[in-house]
Amino acid sequence: MSAHACPCPRCPRPADALAREFLDHALAEGVRMGGHHNRIRRVPLTPGMAFELGRSPAAPVIVRAPKAGVLSVAVRTWYSGQEGHLLHAVREVVPGAPECLAQYDDFAIHEYVEGTRLALRSEDGKPVDPWAIKALADILARIHGVGARELPPLPPGWPASGDSRGFLRTLARAADEQIVRPNWNEFRSLFKALGVPRNALTRLGERAPHMASRTFGMLHGDLHRDNVLETDSSVALPVDLELATFGDPLHDLATHLVRTRYPAHQWGEVIDAWHEAMTARCPDATWGLESDLRHYVDFERAQSVFPDVMRAARSLREAADGEALAAATDQVCRAVETASEPLGLKRVPNPGEVEGALSGWLSRRRPGIRVARGLADGGPRRVTGGSRRAPMAESPAGLHPPAASRRRERAFLGERALLRVIGDLGERVTGRLLIPCADGVRHLGHVGARLSRRTLRRAAAAWRACADGLGRLTAGVSLAVRDVRRAVRVAWEVARQGGGRGLGAVGA
Repeated sequence: MSAHACPCPRCPRPADALAREFLDHALAEGVRMGGHHNRIRRVPLTPGMAFELGRSPAAPVIVRAPKAGVLSVAVRTWYSGQEGHLLHAVREVVPGAPECLAQYDDFAIHEYVEGTRLALRSEDGKPVDPWAIKALADILARIHGVGARELPPLPPGWPASGDSRGFLRTLARAADEQIVRPNWNEFRSLFKALGVPRNALTRLGERAPHMASRTFGMLHGDLHRDNVLETDSSVALPVDLELATFGDPLHDLATHLVRTRYPAHQWGEVIDAWHEAMTARCPDATWGLESDLRHYVDFERAQSVFPDVMRAARSLREAADGEALAAATDQVCRAVETASEPLGLKRVPNPGEVEGALSGWLSRRRPGIRVARGLADGGPRRVTGGSRRAPMAESPAGLHPPAASRRRERAFLGERALLRVIGDLGERVTGRLLIPCADGVRHLGHVGARLSRRTLRRAAAAWRACADGLGRLTAGVSLAVRDVRRAVRVAWEVARQGGGRGLGAVGA
């Protein structure tokens, strides 16, 4: 371990050998606290480390150590060893925020703050309490007040304060250099099959329009539900500053809006709260809000296609079965469709094409893996281990048990499976495709004709809304999936029962 001390002189500097001993103790005995890029442990201070840090023996602390071999899927302005410097700067404007107690190149010790992550009380897509929205907006405004002099040195060529267009182009260039290029050789064939070009982000940066000039400040860069602590005193505190940067405050608002996954009806409330908080502290930071925010939202949605697709593909290397393939297909479909407009993609691949692209990528990365197609042409696929025996068709995971069990089960038909079944019907059956919605029944088209991608996307959106609301429907809602191998006709039999209260599936 290289005991490279935090640039901030306020961090104590325990001896190298003692720090290594404490790190090993924390990783072995500490309580796991999650983390995608880091191994995070909560552990009491040992007597020796407590003395070095000037803390009480057995006081709980957080130890953060970067994971090895994790995908590079985030844009970083400063390296991880400078997070302690950032935390000290934030504590000056957000009292109570966690303090960095010691910082080294390969791990850090942070103060433990008792609280609950917002994500545990309010899941993605669910409304956030008004007090929390105002607290989050206040955090962004306070952090923006940290100036460049209080932060580590910026990379060479960083745009001057107020150059909003230059900042957006810098973000696009950094995302290409830090996310796309390091991983392109591994995922080249997958992105090519999905129609996402290698230079997608650099072209997006080149198209950046002229924007209003706003005063630069520190940005959290990743403020979402899992990076906010709610304390007993109803105070929201930011954590995890490893993706912090310095630039246009609208970028922080856009990142917060997208990654917090607010329901659509709350976006206006969040923007208004941010505008009010920022106006009180830095009025010129809100100039051009109405016209420029969308450019940063487009960038956030565009760059996210790369980490989302790569993570989905990598997940198949650990669990290559039908259920994992279906989940990865869902994730990639959402990512590509979300990024298609800002990236200017010529077309959006359908679920079958996405599934085939993932299966092909996995087969090339792991030669011992083969893909067994479903019984229906173009139907669900499942990844299985390599063998000299002839491929055997397998049932789609999650729909019903393998044929050998000779029994039927009732199951919830997933969104992607629904679309696959609709696509398999072709011209063999006819009938109306109905989806129950909150305001009644929506007619999306006729099964039996070739449904357009637009219709299928509408079906997917309506199905998601219905699936989210199933728990609120009256009793008696059930879905029977029968004889999928013979391309069942799936239809919502609700017109006669009214209001989405009944659901059924009828054999072809």
